[in-house]
Amino acid sequence: MARVACSEVVEEPMSILYKVLQSKLFWAVVLVGLAVLTWRPQKELPPEIPVGKQGMTLLGSNLVGWEKQQPKWEVKAETIWRSKDEKSIIFQKISKAVFYKTGDDGGREEEFSFGAPWAEMNMRTNVLRIGGGINGRIEQGGFETEEAEVNTKTSEIKVPGEIVFHREDLRIKAQQMTGNLDTEVLTFSGEILLIEGDYTARGKSLKYYGKEERYVLEGGIEVELDL
Repeated sequence: MARVACSEVVEEPMSILYKVLQSKLFWAVVLVGLAVLTWRPQKELPPEIPVGKQGMTLLGSNLVGWEKQQPKWEVKAETIWRSKDEKSIIFQKISKAVFYKTGDDGGREEEFSFGAPWAEMNMRTNVLRIGGGINGRIEQGGFETEEAEVNTKTSEIKVPGEIVFHREDLRIKAQQMTGNLDTEVLTFSGEILLIEGDYTARGKSLKYYGKEERYVLEGGIEVELDL
């Protein structure tokens, strides 16, 4: 009697587990969960200063990059490491970084600036990776995001994760952003939240034209207006 009762108690949860494993709904939930984890943007690890590799380390310094006898950029950071071949530069604890462009009058103009825990410049590809939480400013306005990538040659900018962009009374929150700092055209994608004064709108894509100070919102638009 006791053995039978014990066998029945053990078999019941095993039977439930078997049914769960055979359920299409269960496997559908598992696959969706794996897809979300796979496609979710992963934070980039900060670059480490190579141990034993030839280079120069500067502490508490301001490094200036020159192009055609004019400052192209300048970065003030707690630690700066530059490889011996000058093709790679790592910045740690950046208090202020400024990148310049040539204005219409031939003079120097600020293109974008930022502060961040780290950045890495690849001088071969002209690609600047920034990460750890960025507080930046471009000609179109200010922004906050976790990571960004800028091509200092083509002025292309990519933000793979959530970004908050603001200019005067305009505020845009999106899941990604791409654009060109020279043409001042920015494309925001994902779940868009736009706030301008007493006007709030939601959509799937937004293109912002900085020179004209206008934007186009598309995709499942919802609008709220405070009266």
